[in-house]
Amino acid sequence: MKIGLFLQDTRLSIEEMNKNFDRVLKNAKKNNLDLLVFPEHFYCPDELELENLNYLNYGDDSSNANEIVDILRKYAKKANCPIIISRSDFNGFIYGLFISPFEEGIKYYGKHIATQISSFDLEDYKEVVNDIFYPVEYKGYNIGITICYDSNNLLFSKCYDDVDILINLTGGHVDYKKWYIYQRSRALENKCNYLCTMAYYRENAKMIHMYLVLMDMVKN
Repeated sequence: MKIGLFLQDTRLSIEEMNKNFDRVLKNAKKNNLDLLVFPEHFYCPDELELENLNYLNYGDDSSNANEIVDILRKYAKKANCPIIISRSDFNGFIYGLFISPFEEGIKYYGKHIATQISSFDLEDYKEVVNDIFYPVEYKGYNIGITICYDSNNLLFSKCYDDVDILINLTGGHVDYKKWYIYQRSRALENKCNYLCTMAYYRENAKMIHMYLVLMDMVKN
């Protein structure tokens, strides 16, 4: 499976980020990617609109989940492959989504720790937890999603049953060595491939717009 990890440079101007974002989607299509992955809190041209939408239902504030998915699905269509994204809604809940351009269904994951509103805060958590940790079934592989600090804890990745790939969506500003150890530990514990992508904040270093990861995996 060919997976692209978008390493986004947040130091650029809005105009430059828009151009880079469009270029990445076109490159994904040109290179026939199977999956394109964005970091937590990734920037996109619909930034201002998405910032004012709620993924969850907050009493008087109804959920805008369908509207959010419609906005993001157009990026999947332009890339001509499914995408995995993570953003914060208007009230601070951080969600992750697997969105395909080819079918209407989505896969949803909600962040648990180091967040303003946790999945643990959901009143119906006991009822939805199995859906949160149900892997994406795609091209014969089971793919699990975690967000940022959820990768620090064995519990969240082990909640997935029999995954081939775990993907962590991180926003950046983390210690590389520490993060490498977390991801490697989760890969060993789950006996699977583990990928992580994040935004790019470092100064005076080489900028890479997208990694292409070629994965030839043989199931046992």
